[in-house]
Parts: sequence; C-alpha cells; structure tokens
Amino acid sequence: MNENYRLFIEGGKVIAQENGLEWHLPYDPKTGKIQNKPVDFQWNISALRSDRGVAHKLSSFRMLNKYIDPGTAQSKQNLSDDWQDFLKAAILDQAFRKQNKAQHSVQNIGRPIRILGSVAGEIPPWEITADIVRTAYNLTIQSSPKGAMNLEMMIRTVVDIESLADRSPLARFCEANSNEKTTSAAQKVAEIKTKSNRHKQQFKRSRLTDRKNAEKLPEARAFWELVRILFSESPKFFVDAVSFELAKIALFAGARANEIASLPYECLRYRDVPIKKKSEDRTTFGFERALYLSIFASKQKQNSSDSRTVLVRTAMAVPIDQEVIIKEAVERIKYLTEPMRNTIKRQREKNRIFPQYEPNQLVSIIDLHPALTGNLWFLDDDPPLALTKKYRSSWSHEDRRALITARTSIIDAISSQRTVSRKVRDFWYKYKRLGLNLQGNGSNGSKVTTVNIGELENFLKMNAVSKQSDVAPFPITDGSILQPEDNLVLLPKRAMIEGRDGNILDIDAYASIGVYNAQDLSNWFSVGHTGNSIFSTYGDTPHNRNLRLNTHSLRHLKTTELLRYGVSDAAIAKHQNRKDIRQNQDYDHRSLLEDLENIDIPDDALDILPEKAQTTLRLILTGRARGPIVERFIKIRETEGEAVAFEYLAAEADGFHVTPFGYCLKNFMISSCPKHLQCVKNCGHFARSDNPAHDSYIIRTRERTQIALDMLRQNPMPTIGYHNQIKHAEELIEGLDAALATKPGDKVFPNGKDLYEDGRVQSSLLDMGDTSKINLELFDD
Repeated sequence: MNENYRLFIEGGKVIAQENGLEWHLPYDPKTGKIQNKPVDFQWNISALRSDRGVAHKLSSFRMLNKYIDPGTAQSKQNLSDDWQDFLKAAILDQAFRKQNKAQHSVQNIGRPIRILGSVAGEIPPWEITADIVRTAYNLTIQSSPKGAMNLEMMIRTVVDIESLADRSPLARFCEANSNEKTTSAAQKVAEIKTKSNRHKQQFKRSRLTDRKNAEKLPEARAFWELVRILFSESPKFFVDAVSFELAKIALFAGARANEIASLPYECLRYRDVPIKKKSEDRTTFGFERALYLSIFASKQKQNSSDSRTVLVRTAMAVPIDQEVIIKEAVERIKYLTEPMRNTIKRQREKNRIFPQYEPNQLVSIIDLHPALTGNLWFLDDDPPLALTKKYRSSWSHEDRRALITARTSIIDAISSQRTVSRKVRDFWYKYKRLGLNLQGNGSNGSKVTTVNIGELENFLKMNAVSKQSDVAPFPITDGSILQPEDNLVLLPKRAMIEGRDGNILDIDAYASIGVYNAQDLSNWFSVGHTGNSIFSTYGDTPHNRNLRLNTHSLRHLKTTELLRYGVSDAAIAKHQNRKDIRQNQDYDHRSLLEDLENIDIPDDALDILPEKAQTTLRLILTGRARGPIVERFIKIRETEGEAVAFEYLAAEADGFHVTPFGYCLKNFMISSCPKHLQCVKNCGHFARSDNPAHDSYIIRTRERTQIALDMLRQNPMPTIGYHNQIKHAEELIEGLDAALATKPGDKVFPNGKDLYEDGRVQSSLLDMGDTSKINLELFDD
C-alpha cells in the first residue's frame, strides 16, 4: 500500500466520523447487501447532503456479475476489504470534500469502482494494472458507452489525480479493442464527448440562417406538440393534472429543472419597481407592481465549507404577457395539492405515518386500505359512472368526496361478516405473510378485521421504506429551513393506482406523500424515461407519442429569445440567475442574421441604405466581410465622411454575393453573370472568404478535377476536344490552387479579367458599345 492511498482512506474515515457514520458496515456475505434491519447501516448520501429527489445510498458490497471471473467462488463474489474501503472513501470524498451531488458520488464514482473491483478480484486497488483497466473498460463499453465514460472519468479524476495506484496514470488505457462491438460503442462515446464539449468549439455559420449549436434548442415538433397538449388536452389522471400546470410554468419560466421542481408554496411575489415614462413634452417617474417568481436557484453555492445542498432563495421576473398563465398554474397546483399538504404536515409534526389515529388504536383494514394503496374505489363493483366522469373532468375535491360518500354507503350496507372486496383481502394477506398481526376474522377483507396502528407503523417502517413520506426539511442559506409542506408541488409516492390500474386516487386518505424533484420533471418529458410521459400519453399521432424533450432545452430557448429581442446581457444573466454574463454565450443560439439585426448602425445609415445594404454594413462593422468594396467603403468613410460612404455602399452593396468558391464583388443589378461559377478562371471579381465550407468545396473540386485529368492523360486521343479538355482541367486546377493560396478577404486575381463583361453576348446594336467607331461608309449607297 502506497502512502497516497493510505492517506486517502484515512481521509475517508475522518469524513465518516464527522457525519456520524460507521466505517465498518455489517453486510450479508451471501448477497453483499449492507444491513438495514433492524438498524439501518446503509449510507444515505442524499439525506446526509440534503439533496432532493431519489435517495442515493451505499447499500451493497457485491461485485457486479457481468464483470466477475466465471471461476470465482460464490463466497468470494463480494468486494474485498481493500476495495470496500476504497469505495467508501471515494464516495465520501466526492460528496463531502469535493461537494458533488449524491447521484454523482454514488452512481458516477461508486459504480465504476465496483466495476473495477469486480475485474480486479483479489488484487488491491493500489496494484491495479493496465490490463485490468483495459478489460474493465471494454466489458463496460459494450453495454453502456456512458458507463465506460464514467469509468474513465473515475480513474482519471480519482485514481490518477490522487496518485492512488502504483502504476498511475492509468486512464490512458481506457481504449476500446478493435472488434465490431467495441468499435461501434467507441463511436458512440466519441459522439457523446463531441456533443458534451460542443460549447468549447468555435462554430462557424456559413449561412445567415445557420444557428450556433441548434441541437440544444427544443426539437420543433416536440415543442409545438407540448404546447398543443398543455393548452388543448384534458389530464386523464390526478397526477397529470398537477404535472400539466407545472409544465406550463417550466415552458415559460426557462428555469432549471431543479428550480422548477423546488418552487416554494409562496412563490408568487410582487415588487414595486421604479419606472420612467417619456411623452412628447415631459418625462415622468413612478412605480409599477411587477410579478416575480420566487425560486431556489441552482449552481449558487455560497458557503464552500458546507457540503450539504443548501437552498439559495432568489427571484425571477415574470413578463407581463405571461403573468396570467403563471398565476393560474400556481393557484391550480395549490388547490390540487391541498389535501396532501395537510397530510404531510401532520405526519411531520407528530412524526407518525397515521397521525389521525392513536398508536394503540385498532382500526379496520377497510378504513386503512385507501391510506396504504391510494385506491379510492376498492370495491368489487364499478364506481358510479356519472360521478367518475364528473370528477375526472374537474379534479375538484368536492366531486372526489362525492365518490367517497358513495363508497361508504355501499360498505355500510354490506354485512360486517361478508367480504367487502377481493382486492382488500389479497393486499392484507400479503402483509400478514410478511409478519403483520391482523385481528378479527383474519385477512378476509371484512369490516371487522382490524390492525393495531402502532404495530402497522413499525411494520411499514421496516418493510415499505420507499413509501415513507418525504418529511425531511431543506436548509436555506439565511439559516431557516423549508418544511416539506412549504413546497409548491407535492405528489403521491409510488401511486400506481391511476396509471397502471386505471383506478381513482384517494389523495385525502393516501399516506405516502413525496416532494417533487427534477427527475420527476425530466421523466414527465420522457428524457431517459421508459414509462409513461406527456407525449406517450397525450400525443395525437404514433410519431408524436414517441417524442422526447429535454427540460433544459427550454432554458436555452428562453435565453435565445431574450437575446433576439435585444435584452441586455446583464439583464438576461440576472433574470436567469447566472453569476457571469459570459455564461449567456453558451445559451445563445441566434442565427447570423439575428446577430446582425442586433448590431446598432447609425441613424443616417438607416435613412440612406436599403435593407440588403444594412445587412452588408453590419457584416462590415463586425469584421465578417472583407474585400475591395469593404476597403473602398472604409477609405471613403475616413476621407470623405460617413454620409458619402453610406451612399457608396447603397450603390455597391448589391455587388456582394456568396458563391461556393467564396465572395463575388460584382453588381448584378442589371443582368446575371454569364460566367456563373467560373470564378476560378482568372475572374477579377473573385475574393476569398474565411468560410471553411468554401475551403472544403475548393479542395473537393480540385481533387475531382485532378482525378479526371489523370484519367485523360492515361488515355490520350489525337483530337481537338481531347486537348481542350486537358487545357480546361489544368486551368481549373491552377485557379483553385491560386484560391487556396490567397488570404481571406483578398482578391484571388487582382489583375484578372472581367468575366462578366467578356461573357456578355452582343445580341443587338445597342449592345455593341461605342457606335462612333463603326465605319458608316459601309452603309453608303
């Protein structure tokens, strides 16, 4: 064991002690699962960091089957003690020293360590070799290119940077073998890396309509289908009714997914903002009430010594034309989630699952069934059709409670000794098999079968951990805490009654309430989600039901729209909760034409120049256009003033054209060029551009011409046509070479011919030029 590795493990033990964690974790040697009953020794990194959403835990030391040597004995299929220590230390180091999220620490770092440990077997972490790394990488890349990237990243950022292995650096051995499976997977890895690093690349737009990194914007069909669904479809389920309203907020706010998911209950705030109004004769000052959306901003950590996820309160201005939609969506969510808000508040205050009952109270399983399953109508007979339709069209609490009243009447009419429902009987019989004590007539689904509330709560804490309500508070930077009921969006946890079973959800009684998180929102838009999404459920065509939309693309769209409308970079950065205005550049997807439209030009130019000439002027002012016309314009501007220069540009702006070879500086106002696309044949109007697409076209044309020339020379023919072909190819190659050798913006043939004039057809007397030189004696009698 080297010194760096020893210190790394010791550092992990210190972090564990600071967070009240046991270092030596008991686990089942047969399964590798870390003990969680009756005492839970699993490390819930999400809870320790106060991360919202899915709980990410260190829950197992088992090797991953796919990576285990087939000859490994069953008793040795858990990670060795050294690999367990490395796994624990790395997760804690990422989560608390480097302050990464629990998901990254457990999944992106922890899982690759388990992969590497599974391949290494008995070889300790500090003795891993290039062969072990290469084997692990190639086994991973075949099933998960992203997993292979995480493995390489873990080795590079943990093993190599910390110098934990004797043979570091080892990340360079994460290379795919040369076979069909790994080669195709390696191409996917390259594509993912290219896409992820695209913001670092210089993107050149060859046409005015080209956008920078347009793939980061919402896909057009998915965006407009989302708009259609949100404003024309009716939600089929209660959960969807809440999600519809939240999706409207996400659509218009342009905030991060975490910020939308974590909206506080009191998220609508009004402020008095100073305004200035100008009229023809005076300027007045005053105040105007403006609506703001109070959010908890992501990526705004202020205390670097605090490893927890601490909410940073800030606000986002709501445009006036969106106020009504945002307000209605927020109020609708508040109304729909009111029963769940009351439930989770009582649970938190009393630290109970069923706070409405006493701990030693005996309660009928019929009365408890909706609280555990969420199923409002668990009777064998179908619910009243009229009441069901009315509730599913309004989602009002009154209509739902009318269904509950109808259910209660039917139950009361049934003999207490008779089975009320097979569904109830089957559900409670399952719990009885797991050890729950039922009193009365067994688990036959009758009214007289009861259960002790205290015993039921203890049973659920041990056997239904994932259905416990999210009662943990969230810390805020000002020292206060956000209680779960103070979140705007609450949803029933694992309530599959609606979507899977088609039943009605009883949110008045359901006892498992969750706080909404970013993953829920992403799943709703179907990014990386295999279940039901808004598109799969409400799409109007088979194609639209397979659409997907990245929630973050809406943020890119919002920033681009603000830039298009001329909002200042500082205002956009503040509105989008960015620390630096330079971050706007990564979200700027304007076309070249839109870029140019936002460049201010003098008022005199607006009066003199036509629209095309204004675009040319913007190209000149931004340095995107060069050549003789540009040079002449600049010289006139310096010597004779702007007015004369603008008049010159108004006359000559039409003489600026783009060809596949570069720029043409000839005015074709009267007629088109008779030598179109023959620019490289010594045309004096041909100027080089800095567009890489033009370079590619020239190189490709030269290669094809050279191939044709070589073929001609290999098959000589004694004809005039043959020699003309040779001459044509040689002149073309010579012109293409001259173009490649010319600097962008310069003329390729400064002393070249005017192919426009030379190529014009002299078709009439008026096209013959100066008639004074014609010998009129030829026409004498």
